[in-house]
Amino acid sequence: MSTYVNCAIRMEGKKILDTEQVISYLQSPNLSEIKRIEIMKFVISTQELNYLISKILNVVAQKPTIPILSNFLIEAYNDELILTATDLTVGIHCHTEAKILEEGSTTLPAKRLSQLVRELTAANVEISTNTNEITTIIAGSSRFKLNGMSKTDYPSLPDL
Repeated sequence: MSTYVNCAIRMEGKKILDTEQVISYLQSPNLSEIKRIEIMKFVISTQELNYLISKILNVVAQKPTIPILSNFLIEAYNDELILTATDLTVGIHCHTEAKILEEGSTTLPAKRLSQLVRELTAANVEISTNTNEITTIIAGSSRFKLNGMSKTDYPSLPDL
């Protein structure tokens, strides 16, 4: 059985991407040198996340002319989680406290994320995004992956 490994390895400050080098490091006894590169990671109560999503879901356009407008902007900084939605006419930010393990941001499909979080039964959910904008959602024994888009493509809301 073969397993596809999506990882980057940093050894002595340089990134190793050669397949043979990756395999050799994976087979080495010292795996502490291997670290998955994550650009965002946080843990939050499933109930709290569901509440935040329900507050901003109606702002997301059903059939947007710009694809990223069907996404939520998710930002995790300074023990605070910020969810943003806009249709370019109306925009909303929601803030809450969360356990931030890695600060960062991404955008995720609003409808899919909403449906997924609504069905979770675990008390807490861990959400992490890697450098390829692939987000992993872990709640109890459940594990899901969503493809996101970079925050740089998301329109900014005016400061109030």
